[in-house]
Amino acid sequence: MALALEEEESRQHMAKGMLAQDTDILREAQHIAGLMQNNRILLISWARWHVLVERESGDERSNNSQS
Repeated sequence: MALALEEEESRQHMAKGMLAQDTDILREAQHIAGLMQNNRILLISWARWHVLVERESGDERSNNSQS
């Protein structure tokens, strides 16, 4: 009986360790996903800014050539 109880305690201890490891992995994955989302937002913002700058410089060039 004591052996069965000891084995059950050992299994529970291992399960808690695995759960803690899974929690750490999930936390890290969520952190990486957040960073990726931030990078996506920055990239989209930069692309929009770049398009606006290109349009403005194109407008200036066409205005200068018309003068």
